Amino acid sequence: MRQTQALRDQAQSNLAASRSSTEATVWQDFHNFQGAVAAYPGAQSGLENARKALEVVQAQYRVGQATIQDVLLAESTLAQARYTLIQNLVNSYVALAQLSQAVGMPLGENTP
Repeated sequence: MRQTQALRDQAQSNLAASRSSTEATVWQDFHNFQGAVAAYPGAQSGLENARKALEVVQAQYRVGQATIQDVLLAESTLAQARYTLIQNLVNSYVALAQLSQAVGMPLGENTP
């Protein structure tokens, strides 16, 4: 009888630890996803600013107020902004996939 009670107590302890670990994982993945989504508007704004800066530098170059190095630097900045936006999207999708896995609902399923 004591052995059965000890096994039951151990099983309950394991269940509580597993539940606690799962909850922590779900919350962490949820916050990671929220953070990735929140970073997107900033990355999109950075891309738009880089586009506008390139247009300005190109106009200055056409009238002789900027050098080719200025144009190349603006193009490099635009490429970096594009990379940042794409990386942000990738991070968002990865965080969503991790959250979906943590809650036990793989992406693409309509029912839990």
